[in-house]
Amino acid sequence: MQFHIHEKRPDGGVGRLLDVIDRIPERRKTGLFVEFDGEFHPVLTGIRNFIVLTAERWEMMKRRKV
Repeated sequence: MQFHIHEKRPDGGVGRLLDVIDRIPERRKTGLFVEFDGEFHPVLTGIRNFIVLTAERWEMMKRRKV
């Protein structure tokens, strides 16, 4: 199942699309969660399923992969 990764804006809203990942979600009592970069993130829904990360977290993750 594909999930979009969006930037979390400073005001708490959802920002630009950063990437798309293919994961199998984990169902918990509080909803669906997706593992990304060693942590589980809650799945949010809109037009498509997505998770949000801060821009700082995204940059740290990208630097580790290089």
